Amino acid sequence: RAMMMKTRVEILTRNGELALSPPAMTRWPWPKILMAGHSILHTVATPYTLEEMIRPETRTLVRLLRRMTQYGIAAPQVGVSKRLFLACVVHPDTPKVKKLPMTVAFNPKLELVGTEETLFLESCRSVPKYFGRVKRHSHINMTFTNMKGEERVLSAKGFVAAVLQHEYDHLDGVLFNSKTEGDLIPLTKLTPNSIYAKETR
Repeated sequence: RAMMMKTRVEILTRNGELALSPPAMTRWPWPKILMAGHSILHTVATPYTLEEMIRPETRTLVRLLRRMTQYGIAAPQVGVSKRLFLACVVHPDTPKVKKLPMTVAFNPKLELVGTEETLFLESCRSVPKYFGRVKRHSHINMTFTNMKGEERVLSAKGFVAAVLQHEYDHLDGVLFNSKTEGDLIPLTKLTPNSIYAKETR
């Protein structure tokens, strides 16, 4: 018998108002973020070998991505079709959200834990000025290789889990706008009334 999925709706707020986007960043350096429609963003990225991970150009790429990371960024977004993303959740205006220190994940693999799902309002710099409701698993485990070539396992829930799933999708050539429930919401039309305020089961 199929198991019923539990679904929660979670909305982040900043000082009592909707948190429409991550914190403002300084102007990011070259290269520019690729936009939806570019072939690299719709291609399954290839894994890193250990030899590739320790090359100077890979270290340079990681340093660049660190400067560009808001909540997360994946290598394909800057034109590198490899299985690498960075994620970091330290938003000072959302104290109820569990923090995630800067995490560099080579060749990540996700394990979905349980059946509970949460509906998040997501955006992406590769699909600018639009938001969409995406259902994500509420609890995941992620196995990945770090900068030292060591295998690590990270357990994440809630918003952090959603960020990791969003970035992982980039490595499989999937953008959030292909997974939304309902139409995309233009930034200019995003209001408290356009989002939900109740929990559904």
